[in-house]
Amino acid sequence: MMKRRCRMRIRKKIKVWVGLLLFILMIGCLSRHKMVSIQQNHKKSQKVSIDQKVFQTPAGRKGKKISEKKEKEQDEIDLTVMSSTTVYAEVYNMMCTPEDYVGKHIKIEGSFDVYKDKKTGKRYFSCVVSDATACCFQGLEFELKGKYRYPDDYPKVNDTIRVEGTFETYQEDGENYCRLKDASLK
Repeated sequence: MMKRRCRMRIRKKIKVWVGLLLFILMIGCLSRHKMVSIQQNHKKSQKVSIDQKVFQTPAGRKGKKISEKKEKEQDEIDLTVMSSTTVYAEVYNMMCTPEDYVGKHIKIEGSFDVYKDKKTGKRYFSCVVSDATACCFQGLEFELKGKYRYPDDYPKVNDTIRVEGTFETYQEDGENYCRLKDASLK
């Protein structure tokens, strides 16, 4: 009888711990989703404040809006200088709201990967990034500028690569996709 009560207590404790663990995992996923949402809102507010920024001339009168250099910087996103979690979140944002990135010059560093469509035989190349814990992965497809042949002109799968290109969306078989066009591989 005593052994049975002890077993029941152990089972109850295990159920509590499993429930607690699942709760913590759910909170972690919600936090990550909330973080991405916060980053999106922060970016939008930054865009507005930068676009509306006006500098003062020596005479104290209002001058022109932001310089061409600042405008060019807004059209370039360098993911190679960001932390892995920020890069992952930014690529996630690109997949969720591609219209915010179309036409921007993107620099990204990650692992090389290739996918071959069995029906069409077409190969798709991507730069894959992970978050800080390496539990989640996002890939950004790229299409190199010029004539290249796989595998001769490409790195090995999982090699670290740096890709630069212009972000675009395209349709294939009725589905929307994102990629870096006219990309260069380093």
